[in-house]
Amino acid sequence: MHVSLDDKIIQTIEWEKTKIEELDIRGTELSAESIIYILTRLNHCRWLDASWLENFTDAVMDAWMQAGTINSIQYLNLDTCDSLTENALTELVLRHGNQLYGLNLGGHHKLLEYFWMNMISKLKNVRVLVMGIAEDCCPKVTAKIHIDQFVDCIAQNCPRLTRVEIRWDDETLRFSDKSSKFIDVLRMKCLKLHSVVLSDGQYYELVRSNFERADRMSVVRTTEMCRTGILHCSKYFKQLVFN
Repeated sequence: MHVSLDDKIIQTIEWEKTKIEELDIRGTELSAESIIYILTRLNHCRWLDASWLENFTDAVMDAWMQAGTINSIQYLNLDTCDSLTENALTELVLRHGNQLYGLNLGGHHKLLEYFWMNMISKLKNVRVLVMGIAEDCCPKVTAKIHIDQFVDCIAQNCPRLTRVEIRWDDETLRFSDKSSKFIDVLRMKCLKLHSVVLSDGQYYELVRSNFERADRMSVVRTTEMCRTGILHCSKYFKQLVFN
């Protein structure tokens, strides 16, 4: 469900005079102009959830980077921002990947093997990472993803990783019995990893059994039971938790 906000009111606020560090504008119907107006004036924003924004376009991303206010961002959720292209997201990671502790680029059906194999090495400090699209999303991914390469690349480049979610299903992932050795490397290299969320299927079972044999229980979960986000990275997360 999307929420309607008045663009005229949004553009009367003196955002540059605030010290806002965290902003959640997900699922709103803000225009591209309003999103630009906000993001180019927030000098202290470190946490942004802009998921499910149809009007978060390449022009918005370019304006944000040109303004320099993106330099303070550490946690960024752009899940299912369909108007963003691969080129814009590539530029984002190339220029700012090293500063990101959390990045959600799930729901982007065009971000496949080529993109991630080139971008993961730029995310040296990432703690939270989300990629891929769920099996019930459209359009359906027809390309195959060589998951072993992904896992090895993550293991070699993201030692601080604590949570990762890979949404592609078994029909999209290409793996084999030899995949276990790559999972071993991930488990041994990423010692802080305590949540791996995968689509339910054979690959999920393979990863889960690997971690459980190493006495790392409850690390591997399915996308049906768990979703990875950046909310827990908010300074105010404990205040948001209620019984």
